[in-house]
This record gives sequence, C-alpha cells and structure tokens, in this order.
Amino acid sequence: MTVRKIRSCPSIHINKPKGDFKIHKISEVLYNLNFQHRGFENHILIHGTNGQVLSIEGHRNSLNLLREIFDLNKGKSFELTTNSMLFPLDIAQFTKTRNQILADYEGLYKTVSKNQKIIDSMVLKLYGISKIYSNSSTHLQGSNPS
Repeated sequence: MTVRKIRSCPSIHINKPKGDFKIHKISEVLYNLNFQHRGFENHILIHGTNGQVLSIEGHRNSLNLLREIFDLNKGKSFELTTNSMLFPLDIAQFTKTRNQILADYEGLYKTVSKNQKIIDSMVLKLYGISKIYSNSSTHLQGSNPS
C-alpha cells in the first residue's frame, strides 16, 4: 500500500493554520461551495481551541478517513499531528485492509475470551471457589477447609 505525507497527498488540500492551532472539533463532510475554483467537491472544517476554523478540501473518502484521524487527536497540535501523518493514496485498498485486520482481531479476541473463561473456571474449581453473581458486583465464595 502506497502512503504519502499528508501535505503532499493529491486527494486532499490543507490550508496551513495560523499560530498554535489545537484540534477541538471536526465537522461532517460538507459540500464545497468553492468547488469550481479549487477542484474538490467536499471539505471538512476543523475548529481550533483558539476559535480559528480551518477548511480542508478533498475527496469524500479521504476526508472521512481524515475525520477519524483528527477525532483521535482532539486537543493536540494540528501541526504535530499532520507532520507525522502518513496517508494512503488508495483509500479503497486501505479500507479493505483495515476491515480485514479488524475482522481477524475480532476472531482472535473471541478465541482468547473463550479460552480465558475456561481457564477461570478451572482455577476456581481447583481452589474450591464458586462464583455468586449479583447485580452490582461479583462475589467469590470459598469452601471452608475446616
């Protein structure tokens, strides 16, 4: 999968913010009224903690991914976030790969959880402990060896 620094990515145009811009709020993908002038049909607005608003133009799929990334970086410096960011050139391939990784992870998580329950049951049985469940918490009750 080919990636690039976000500032050189052809599917996005980022206007550089003024001063220390920290990410506060990210809009949904919006229709770009300057479409004829700039060439991108969509944009997102990034609101900074200093009240400044930054417009990022690009293709819808690229902007949706960018929104996810910025949402994870709320409160952080826009400059530091974008300087260290690599962005995929093929969003469809990236999405396919990400979905496969998440599906694999979910399968592994279910297997580990199932095995952990078996281990927990064996340990409790080994030590003569039984679980008593209540609405507020789990209590363990042991058998008194005396």
